[in-house]
Amino acid sequence: MSDDIFATISAGDQERVGKLVAADPSLAHARNQAGVSALMQARYENKLEMVALLRSAAGDLDVFEAAALGDLARLRTLLASDRDLVKAQSSDGFTPLHLACFFGQPEAAEILIQQGADVNAVSPSRIAVIHSAAASRNAAIVKLVLQAGANPNL
Repeated sequence: MSDDIFATISAGDQERVGKLVAADPSLAHARNQAGVSALMQARYENKLEMVALLRSAAGDLDVFEAAALGDLARLRTLLASDRDLVKAQSSDGFTPLHLACFFGQPEAAEILIQQGADVNAVSPSRIAVIHSAAASRNAAIVKLVLQAGANPNL
C-alpha cells in the first residue's frame, strides 16, 4: 500500500490520498525507494493541498519535514534534543538547511543557521545551500545564507 500512496500523489488524486491516509495514517510517513516520505514527496511535487492533508495525519515531523514545512516549534524541539540533527543529511542528500531554503522557509533557515548549520554544505548531487536558496526565488533567504557566510561561487 505504501507504493500506492506515491503513485496517487504523483497522479494528483487528492481524494484517493485522503482515503488511503484515513485508512492508515502511517502512510503520511511511508518512504519510497529513495527514502523520501510521502509528505515530502507531495511537497517536492508542490501539491500543497496534499501536503496539508498528509501533514494532518503525520503527527510528529522529522527534522527534514519540519525544516521544509516551516514547523518552527517542532524544529526547535528536535534540535534541542539532538544538536547533530542540524548537520544531518536526508536520504536524498539534503540538509535541513537545504530544505528550509529551497521551500522558502526563512525562519526555519535562520534557526538552523543559529544552531550551527553549514551554509556551505553540498549534497552528493552537488547542490549547495546557496543553490537551494536561489531556487526558492526568495531574496531574503539568499541574503540570509550569504550574510551567514555562504560562498556565492559554489
